[in-house]
Amino acid sequence: MLETPSTPLPKTAPEGMVLIPQGEFEFSVEGVEVAGGNETGVDVQYPWEDSPRRYHDHVLSIRPFYMDRFPVTNEQFKQFLKATQYHPSDDHNFLRDWHNGDYPAGWGQKPVTWVSLEDARMYAHWAGKRLPHEWEWQYAAQGRDRRLYPWGNQWDASAVPIPDKGSTLRGPDEVTAHPRGASPFGVMDMVANVWQWTDEFEDATATASRWVYD
Repeated sequence: MLETPSTPLPKTAPEGMVLIPQGEFEFSVEGVEVAGGNETGVDVQYPWEDSPRRYHDHVLSIRPFYMDRFPVTNEQFKQFLKATQYHPSDDHNFLRDWHNGDYPAGWGQKPVTWVSLEDARMYAHWAGKRLPHEWEWQYAAQGRDRRLYPWGNQWDASAVPIPDKGSTLRGPDEVTAHPRGASPFGVMDMVANVWQWTDEFEDATATASRWVYD
């Protein structure tokens, strides 16, 4: 896992962020490699492990941190671009939904999509923040009781966007569209709307980024 530099913990909640309190958390996740079985060396290695492996289960002491209540929106990302004149070194599919440097009409409060890990990191750096570790994201979503969904253990279709079943995707819903989907700590939109970047792993031959469903 590549190291993610820490940021100072503010004394009060920054605008648009919520405090995720300190706590003990059982972080459990399965790898997604398509081959290799459960042999040592398959998939990824977390800092507390002595080798890469497919299955991971570890109790962590999570330090308090602040997390954005909502995913980054198109409007926020446009502010970042305007302030920094940022353009990625590889712009293949960069902001693919945008046209002539702007997002579609009415998309200001939809989460920004078609951004790479590099793009997400640059935005976070500009905002004085960082991307969450995978276990931080999972803790913010599940809380201390490790519920199945951010809102509880029973599926609630009203807490998530209506699934797209056709060949044409309509785009994500606005980040405030599903208040019933709030996590125990008040973090919103963590299931079924967009993918979200977290940690990055590398070895001698390749680099891979693990993402979580947001």
